[in-house]
Amino acid sequence: MIRVATDVHKVNKALHRFTIDAMLGGSPTDDPKLVKRAEARVKAARIVFSTCAGAGLGLLRKAEDFDMVVIDEASQVTEPASLIPLVKGCKQAVLVGDQ
Repeated sequence: MIRVATDVHKVNKALHRFTIDAMLGGSPTDDPKLVKRAEARVKAARIVFSTCAGAGLGLLRKAEDFDMVVIDEASQVTEPASLIPLVKGCKQAVLVGDQ
């Protein structure tokens, strides 16, 4: 399980240990030497957490297809933003949110 965030400072401190930055000991955005290791971590992860917009940025931009995409707070996300993770080749999508 890994959390790929564009801004790790917005991630709750209790969850920092699950971020790619914490797992690598630095940010692949700031240190190009970490990019290959970060890509390998993402590829090996069974579960990847990101925002909808984040699914099309950074490490996830080149990531392989995801079998399943779960969009939480789906009633609050715009349709264009929700398409970003959905076009990553998912076979199943689950939208969770209020009516």
